[in-house]
Amino acid sequence: MKTTPTKNVRGWWLSLLFVLVFGSVGYAQVGQMSLQNCEATAANRIEFDVYYKNTTTNSVQYNSTVIRINYNAAMMPATGQFTSLAWGYVGGATFPNSWPPINTPTFTVSNGTNPRFLTTSTGTGIYLNGTSCAAPNIAAGDSIKLGRFFFQVNGGTFVAGQSAGFVFNTGANLVGYNNCASVTSSFLPAKVTYCNLTIPSACTVSATTSATNATCSGSSNGSASVTASGSSPFTYLWSNGATTSSISGVAPGTYSVTVTATGGCTTTSSVTVGSNGTTATNNSTASSCGSYTWSVNGSTYTQSGTYSSVSGCTTDVLTLTVTTPPSQPTNLACYETATFNQATCSWDVTGTQPAAPTGLACYETASFNTTSCSWVVTGTQPAAPTGLACYETASFNTQTCSWDVTGTQPAQPTLACYETASFNTQTCSWDVTGTQPAQPTLACYETASFNTTSVLGM
Repeated sequence: MKTTPTKNVRGWWLSLLFVLVFGSVGYAQVGQMSLQNCEATAANRIEFDVYYKNTTTNSVQYNSTVIRINYNAAMMPATGQFTSLAWGYVGGATFPNSWPPINTPTFTVSNGTNPRFLTTSTGTGIYLNGTSCAAPNIAAGDSIKLGRFFFQVNGGTFVAGQSAGFVFNTGANLVGYNNCASVTSSFLPAKVTYCNLTIPSACTVSATTSATNATCSGSSNGSASVTASGSSPFTYLWSNGATTSSISGVAPGTYSVTVTATGGCTTTSSVTVGSNGTTATNNSTASSCGSYTWSVNGSTYTQSGTYSSVSGCTTDVLTLTVTTPPSQPTNLACYETATFNQATCSWDVTGTQPAAPTGLACYETASFNTTSCSWVVTGTQPAAPTGLACYETASFNTQTCSWDVTGTQPAQPTLACYETASFNTQTCSWDVTGTQPAQPTLACYETASFNTTSVLGM
């Protein structure tokens, strides 16, 4: 907070002693001191900037500082309502050698005296280096920031509604060194501004929440936020551990958030993240040969696995088994045909070898010809025997698969002594030839009888 200059604040004063090194000597130095940007960053903490402006027509070399600030006793809590007081350096000085971490000056709070004041000193030799001077130069008319500082009540708060009343004491001389020498030059600040901040009210906090539903009851894309008012800044702690004013990527449910304001007061609110639909899952299984086209999303899959498709709040899950088709069988017989069976994901081989021929003669052999894919019957009947006698007959015996020759020569006839039998192969019979000798002419007393033993007729 930036304040408006005034000349008196409730009779409390701040005295500030600056040790300065000047670019020339022999005349009084005039500077303007100011407190700017006063701000109650919390109910128990005030921060402010200290500035010095060179209002002369000559440059000044700044060496070191003693700061003494008086503050208003009415803003202080009563004894027992706090544990300690502290003031110190926040940062932002134009001359970093004067303050932490390079230098560690002592900060003193005199709370029991009247007037009450804050004091710190960097010492007089921060920028002295033997006979040389490293103090930064401040050109005529330029301002420098001596730093930002804080005054804080630990274990309590300042009294709300009271004025801080920070002020410089214009009755204290400022001592300057010429070119870092030990010769001093005293002067009075020509102009002073002060901090008349009104202490804010005690810690207050309130909160309102809002939510954006998740897409589905099983989704984690909802969000919630809290808007806090009161003693800012605020810190946040959600029931899911988040520490921001909003959370996102959350599932439907009720979430609580605790908002802590500056000063330590808290408020807890809850908010419910709903859903715009109910999550459902449909599970299915399928088996296929080679590939499978899922009717749910129209996709074709060639590998086994688990696939999902989301439509709105419904998730379809397919557990798929894809069997790789086998190669077509080779080396089929001539009578066999291979047909792919999609249902069994295998090749069906059909066709049987033609039946071997039956009723073969004993001399015939059947062999299967894979070129013509038929049975070939080979073998011929043995030739019938030749040179048969006229009385012989040849018949083929299918049991022995050979010719049987039957028939015998007719028996030779019984012959008279004068007869001769010869076998006639033309007529296949015996021809009997010869006649009985003629009967002799006999005397009357003679008798002729044929002797079959002798052929003489005697």
